[in-house]
Amino acid sequence: CIGLLPQAFYISIERSGRHTPLDITVKSFRPFSQWGTWTLPTERIRSLTWIVRDQEDVYPFYRMFSGPTWSTLRRLDTSLDKCKTPWDEDPSLFSSPHAPRLRRWNSKSFFVPLRGPSLTKVTFTDVFPRVEDLMLLFRNAPNLERFEMNNSGLMIGDDEDFLSYNNHRVHLPRLRAFKMECPEMSGDE
Repeated sequence: CIGLLPQAFYISIERSGRHTPLDITVKSFRPFSQWGTWTLPTERIRSLTWIVRDQEDVYPFYRMFSGPTWSTLRRLDTSLDKCKTPWDEDPSLFSSPHAPRLRRWNSKSFFVPLRGPSLTKVTFTDVFPRVEDLMLLFRNAPNLERFEMNNSGLMIGDDEDFLSYNNHRVHLPRLRAFKMECPEMSGDE
């Protein structure tokens, strides 16, 4: 730990040099609105762990995450702790982030159909993506080897949407393990 956000954030980044890869962990204990204005140097982040604990922070987190290209990101751990996700309400508000070098993504209660052509392992817990968004994630992750979805489910739109996505195949030649645990899934979800 080189500093506590937000006070030491910019000082720590500045001292690390312009090209040093960054491993960042953010566990917010107070809303981002109290932090003032700041941005992450996404072009330098190698690993990111982000735990959102306040409902007020959910939209800023989604906007921050879905905007830029994460060109050096290799590992991502995300969690929305007891927060309601905006993705299901209006996914058009967010663009799919691009993380060309991302290899591992672990997420609790957070989902966006990111574009990760190098993704090899994905583990979701308590996520409920739309079928079409999960299919988009698969299409954008041709190197996926392991996929796990625990205590989760799929949001299925009307019958036409489901049938149209059901007819599109996704080719995942390296997939070795696929686990989907959807304990409360019914035809209405």
